[in-house]
This record gives sequence, C-alpha cells and structure tokens, in this order.
Amino acid sequence: EYSVWAMEVRVRYVGRDIAEYFGTSEKFEVLQIPEGSTYGQLLERFRERFMQALRRRHGGRINEDMLSVFVFVSRGRNIRRIPDEPVKDGDEILVVPADAGG
Repeated sequence: EYSVWAMEVRVRYVGRDIAEYFGTSEKFEVLQIPEGSTYGQLLERFRERFMQALRRRHGGRINEDMLSVFVFVSRGRNIRRIPDEPVKDGDEILVVPADAGG
C-alpha cells in the first residue's frame, strides 16, 4: 500500500524521560503522517513506537497496558476519545503522564 507522507504533527513530551518511552530523547519532535490520518491511526503509531522502545529497554516480556499511563492531548482533547476524527496538518500533540495535574 502506498502512502503519501503529506502531513506533519508536532509532538511535545511533557514530563521527565517521557520521550524515551517512545524511542526518542527529544522533548519535542515532528512526525510525518499520511494525509487523511485519524487520531486512532496516530495512536496506533504511538503504540508501535512505545512497544519497540520497551522491547529495547526491557527485552522479552512487556506489558502493553503500560501505554495507558499516558494521555495524548490535541487542541485540549484526549485523542483516545475521538479516534475517528481526522488529524489536522500542524496539530500539536501533548504526551503527558495520566496523573499529571492531579
């Protein structure tokens, strides 16, 4: 299947060492995604990166449920609640620990 990598989203990892759970040491990065992607598809990409990073860090058995300790926010909304909504080019995604801010 051919995809056009036509959109970019800015990702900001909020909190100490959060980015490392997604395979980067940067607090800010730009991801290219196919035009027309939904938030659900973007979440799947985060899940894949999370699983790869955990395998590198811990090897063997890992718990995918650990991903639930992170909240993904765009335009003030938790994107897990709007998986079918299209991502807009240039959206900023905040990745924060679920317990951030009380």
